[in-house]
Amino acid sequence: MVSVLRFPSAITTDVVENNTVEVLLIRPRDVVEPMPIVVLLHYWGATDLNVAERFAQALNERGIATAIVTLPYHLRRSPPGVKSGALAIQPDTRHLRESMTQAVMDVRRLLDWIEAGTEFDSSRIGLAGISLGGVVGALVFGVEDRFSVGALLLAGGDLAHIIWNSTVTIEARLALRRSGYTEERLREELEPVEPLRYARPERKEDLLLVGARYDDVVPVEDTRKLVAAYSRPETIWLETGHYGALFVERRIYRTAAAFFDARFAGRPFEAPESLGAPTLRLGLHFNPDYELTIAAGVDLWRSDRMGRTFVSGMLTPEGPLLFGGRRISDGFSFGVAATMRRLTWGIFWSVVL
Repeated sequence: MVSVLRFPSAITTDVVENNTVEVLLIRPRDVVEPMPIVVLLHYWGATDLNVAERFAQALNERGIATAIVTLPYHLRRSPPGVKSGALAIQPDTRHLRESMTQAVMDVRRLLDWIEAGTEFDSSRIGLAGISLGGVVGALVFGVEDRFSVGALLLAGGDLAHIIWNSTVTIEARLALRRSGYTEERLREELEPVEPLRYARPERKEDLLLVGARYDDVVPVEDTRKLVAAYSRPETIWLETGHYGALFVERRIYRTAAAFFDARFAGRPFEAPESLGAPTLRLGLHFNPDYELTIAAGVDLWRSDRMGRTFVSGMLTPEGPLLFGGRRISDGFSFGVAATMRRLTWGIFWSVVL
């Protein structure tokens, strides 16, 4: 069962469309009321809610309803002609603080609505967030006691470090630098909405984190900061980058749904050690046989969790090859390449999906 809820945002901005909050409610069928519900926050730049709806389906299969909240400046909250999410992250610290605060206040208004009715069990309200939704969710979970349990996917803390180092915030970062900002000054001005500031380690049993070891969208060190701030809650590490999670998306959602189901029932939950996500690489490879060529591959072996030394099977326009290398700097590896004709040396620049 699907319906749409709309209500005025607690904060009025200059963008008229942004001042109305839209929530997609997805309820499981044949569930006795009052039912548990999870508030779900989507990723940055979402042009539709398909990803969030697939998460909702996994929750519905456990008898859990889902309320997908449209974040500020996204989808119908973005003005005509402006890309969804484009106004959410701007090189303006006042705007950044207001956007984060507005998201928190919008969720709180939704919680008020949930508590005012009889359809949902106000003692079993969960929070989930994906990517930017997970970063916002980390702040919400820290300041809002009405959430009994939370799951944050591909999220992190330290907003300043994320903006200063993420591969998707380059434009905002360059503009901030031109305005005389440093990472430290940015951190000071974003302190009022910093998720790590409000982290509550005593709630670690009620929090599930899913991180990617090679994430450069929400840098992996910022995921680790969130893990540390909550004194090591249940955490699952994917052997991927930010986007490689798509290859095990269904497993992630089913695991998170099982977590919510267990914690709503007061049962302990033990996270699986792995979800079987492959480590996929895409980049440029050079060796004396194939010379410079595009290469895509999957890791067959790694020396440690950081993948400092690895063996990858790759496909290139020149033919397949096996590369065993050692990372010498970010993205660059030097090692041995086995082509179709001979064994030689090679250099591989790659990103992990």
